[in-house]
Amino acid sequence: MRNFIKHNIQFDDFHAQARFELAWRLLLLFLVAVFSLTIFSISTNSYFSNYYICGLAVLLGTKILLERYPLHFKLIMNLLFILLVTLIYISTILVSDTLHFSFPIMIMMISLAAYFVLGNFWGSFYLALDAILFYIYFQILLPDIEEFQHILSTRLLLSISIEFLLVAFTFGFILHHYFVWSRFVDQSQIHAITDLNNKKDDVERQNNEKIVLIQEIHHRVKNNLQVIISLLRMQSGLLDSGEARENFEIAVNRIRTLSLVHQKMYENRSINEINIKEYLEKLTEDLFSAQNPDMDIVYSIDIKLENLDFDRIIALGLILNELIVNSLKYSIQEPRIISVDISNKHNSQFSMIYSDSYFENKDKEEEVIEAQFIDIFIEQLDGNYIKNHKESGIVFTFTLYDK
Repeated sequence: MRNFIKHNIQFDDFHAQARFELAWRLLLLFLVAVFSLTIFSISTNSYFSNYYICGLAVLLGTKILLERYPLHFKLIMNLLFILLVTLIYISTILVSDTLHFSFPIMIMMISLAAYFVLGNFWGSFYLALDAILFYIYFQILLPDIEEFQHILSTRLLLSISIEFLLVAFTFGFILHHYFVWSRFVDQSQIHAITDLNNKKDDVERQNNEKIVLIQEIHHRVKNNLQVIISLLRMQSGLLDSGEARENFEIAVNRIRTLSLVHQKMYENRSINEINIKEYLEKLTEDLFSAQNPDMDIVYSIDIKLENLDFDRIIALGLILNELIVNSLKYSIQEPRIISVDISNKHNSQFSMIYSDSYFENKDKEEEVIEAQFIDIFIEQLDGNYIKNHKESGIVFTFTLYDK
């Protein structure tokens, strides 16, 4: 029974799918109605039993055709409506001793179905056919039947005909304008969607152009910073003072930190955020390799924070640069264990813990300079930090904000 009612037919076009669904459900409704009338007419020996049986056969045949040729459902339903109208009119002519007041209602019901399944033209066609057949029946056929001549006068039949024609005209007028406005709404929606898609394409194109432009800017800034690094290294090679060369190298490391940010921005499609894990891993790797590649150092990075905006990641990178450079500059014990742990954001707050397994005491002036550098970058992150000396080494605990 379920297979008899259900279907697995899908259309690419939404309107065609909706019309087919309506046609299918109307067919099932007609089948139930005609089957019930067939059983009733057979049980009461009605004159119309043969016509109901024919109608039931036509409906079953239509269902088979719809299942086999769903793409041609409009042609199949049109054929069904023509056969039903013909069958109704033939029964009206052949069974002449009965008033057929129900037949115009049946044809009007078919007209209504045609409006929604086949469209405005065919709905109007069946409605006009209904009016013509009704007029022929009540003005030509019915007055010739002797049984009804004393009941229905010519004036009464004319009045009934005019009333029905007015009702049919009003019915058709309403449905016609309903479909006209529906078509207007559909076209307006299509134009609006097309407009939005065009604007969306324009915005995406402009956005892609801006991304390419900004990436090109980051690429050029990175290249310029690399040139500055090369110039500083060339200049430091001409210096006799070891302290001066060391200060040049500190400056180079800071510029490299900035250069790496621009490189990541160039590689990234997002113009607002950088993958902080990739950036800091690359930064620490470069710093450890550049400072003393032969030093026995074990370092670990555990970063749960995924992204950070451009300005804040620069400040965070420079803080980490200062910490690593100072660890390698003032500590000589090996093996060394350095770890960086950055938590995920919670209410725009995140933390960074930097620990070094060994530290060497610095003089007061060096500690002040180190603190000044870190304070400058901490201010950009709206954060604070605590520096602790423990038996296991030195630990910096930073509380930072991403607002």
